[in-house]
Amino acid sequence: MSRDVVYGSIDEARDMDALVRLIGYAFASEPKGAREWLTKAGAGNLRAARRSGAAAAEACLLRIPMGQYFGGKSVPMSGIAGVAVGPESRGGGLATAMMTACVREIAAEGIALSTLYASTQHLYRKVGYEVAGMAYNATVPVSEIARNLIAADGGVGLTVRALTESDEPAIREIYRQWAMATPGTLDRGNYIWNRIKVWREVPHSPFGIVNEAGQLQAYAYISQDRHLPTGKHDVKLSDIAWNDASAGRALLAFLGGFTTMANDLKFSASPTHPAIGLLGHTIYSISMKDPWMVRICDAEAALRERGYPRGVRASLAIDLYDPLVTDNSTCWALEVAGGDGRVQRGAPTGNAIRCSVQTLSQLYCGYLTASDLSRRGLITGSAGAIETADMVFAGGAPYMTDFF
Repeated sequence: MSRDVVYGSIDEARDMDALVRLIGYAFASEPKGAREWLTKAGAGNLRAARRSGAAAAEACLLRIPMGQYFGGKSVPMSGIAGVAVGPESRGGGLATAMMTACVREIAAEGIALSTLYASTQHLYRKVGYEVAGMAYNATVPVSEIARNLIAADGGVGLTVRALTESDEPAIREIYRQWAMATPGTLDRGNYIWNRIKVWREVPHSPFGIVNEAGQLQAYAYISQDRHLPTGKHDVKLSDIAWNDASAGRALLAFLGGFTTMANDLKFSASPTHPAIGLLGHTIYSISMKDPWMVRICDAEAALRERGYPRGVRASLAIDLYDPLVTDNSTCWALEVAGGDGRVQRGAPTGNAIRCSVQTLSQLYCGYLTASDLSRRGLITGSAGAIETADMVFAGGAPYMTDFF
């Protein structure tokens, strides 16, 4: 970080007006909305940067404490949002200096990962982030849902009901089980759950599928976006999950029941999302929304905290280069067995791969295999080491349904 840039936590009384201004110019936000968002995010999660001697904050960001699932385990992660630099301060390296300090702060706290959606990938690559997963938008004609559900079993014993705050523990447990099975999915904190309930100032109402014992089996948070002058609408989901395929089909059938006045069902889903998998024909369309980028901040913690394929027992040395967090730049000896990983510093062996911290993010998340990265010249190592890395980091294509 440049010596004349000061980075750190904010003083809410002193800095909030300046941050509202920065967010307003960066995202074309009204002052009231910007202030409400910053206040809800929590002053303790906000960071500001200024050149030495500047009277007010010239740049800011938000850190969101949460986790991200890889290999069935939640890996501690600091999400980054609201990165903003004042119009008069742009182009002088302030954003790079701020992000450099932020990455080092996260690493010093022993937090394994940092993830963000990038408005400009160039900036974040400069400080070690790399594209490691995708977010997609799915559109399904509501009128086609019921007739195209596969293996429909009638949902015997399952009923639909509107959910209330008392159902939130059950909702979060269903989500946890759902998320564990999907690489890249967030281990949500309150910041993300609040956005599920109210997305961009639009409230979303929860509906659920319950069994004969009254236990929640599936849920969706829905809103309706009315089209004028037709009076028709789209059904939009901020979240959907289930713990049983029959309940999933019943939930989709419920959503299909909006067909009399609804055009499309719209939600965040990858091509491999279970809701897409329950549709027997290609009646849907999927478009890429945004790639997301990951930065491995504490390599030891990242390799230790993630899960690994339970059937794999292997040893792999990872000779890592990280010019920003120099403590990461060493050879990590990884031992994998029973779904867990043990890691320590060690010397490169014959079963070693060599790569940058950015490349490791793509391998770690399952976005690209070691073989893919080797063909691109981003990983070096023997054929055996590349094959071992393919097995160790196998887990399916990562995607995320949340946006922050």
